[in-house]
Amino acid sequence: MKKTALLLAVIIAFGVIFTGCGSKSPDYNYDLSEYISVPDYKNIVIEVPQSNFDSEIQSDISELKIETDITDRGAALGDTISIKYSGRFEGEEEAFSGGTGTKSNFILGEGNFIPGFEDAIVGHTVEDGEFDIPVTFPEEYSNNPDYAGKAAIFTIEITALKSVTYPELTDELVKTNFGFDTVADYKDALLKSYVNYNNIWSYLTNNSAVIKYPEKEMKYYKDYYYSSYENYYSGIDLNTILSAYLGVTAEQFDSYAASYAQQMVQVEMIMYKIARTEDITLSDEEYKQGLADYAEYYSYTDTKLFEKDYGKDSLKTALMMDEVTDFLIQTTTAVLVDDSAAETD
Repeated sequence: MKKTALLLAVIIAFGVIFTGCGSKSPDYNYDLSEYISVPDYKNIVIEVPQSNFDSEIQSDISELKIETDITDRGAALGDTISIKYSGRFEGEEEAFSGGTGTKSNFILGEGNFIPGFEDAIVGHTVEDGEFDIPVTFPEEYSNNPDYAGKAAIFTIEITALKSVTYPELTDELVKTNFGFDTVADYKDALLKSYVNYNNIWSYLTNNSAVIKYPEKEMKYYKDYYYSSYENYYSGIDLNTILSAYLGVTAEQFDSYAASYAQQMVQVEMIMYKIARTEDITLSDEEYKQGLADYAEYYSYTDTKLFEKDYGKDSLKTALMMDEVTDFLIQTTTAVLVDDSAAETD
């Protein structure tokens, strides 16, 4: 079961129970070819930038990193380090506000502190105990303008200093840790993982063209948007919600509602267009099973209560989205491309 079905995810994101908004539920009983042009959905190709792919591999390998305490030399840029620190302005004895603390397991030299701070730690060891380093705050210091340009002394203590190494990506490593026989199998599975719900629907929405939006469905989702906020801020009138809680004008909020409705309607028109073309339906049994799966995932023991809370129409739409996505996954492929050739969403 896809746990990312669009309509249900939207309901959860709003954080409210919403089963109706005064408008008739969307049904898209139109000739959708008059409303939207859909790309070739049977030959979707997901382009994966090589750098993204390599980063995924590095992320997996990073879980297997080996940390070794450094005892034979001082700290160097690139080491993993933990410190205690206390800062005071030059000529003062007391630490300034916010200048005292600890920071654990950061990479020395990655810019976690103001310029000069980390470079001054290079060469020191755990055995040094406390030592002082002079620094000067940048002339433009947005964190606290009062500190800008001031000279300070930080008392530092290194509490841990480690070097980090990463294992080589080998057949033995992927078999032991990732459950694949070879590196090639692992990389093939990783590439195929990009054939997923989010990437498929991103492709479809980016490559479809809306001819016009059906008024009934647009009204439904605009009403939904308004009602969701009104329900969340129960008992507070809309004007107060907009001015006091959201900080937007009525015109801005209506624009957001219209944009939200357009996004929802576009996705649903694509879904229903594909479903009708390919004769994809949701049987009663599939609905019951999907309802049970969703209820369990959202920790409901009573499927009827879950259906009541989230609305049968919304659940049917979410489950139909799953059915259509399952169909699309079968013919979608992912390919590696150079970063310069990759399309950005």
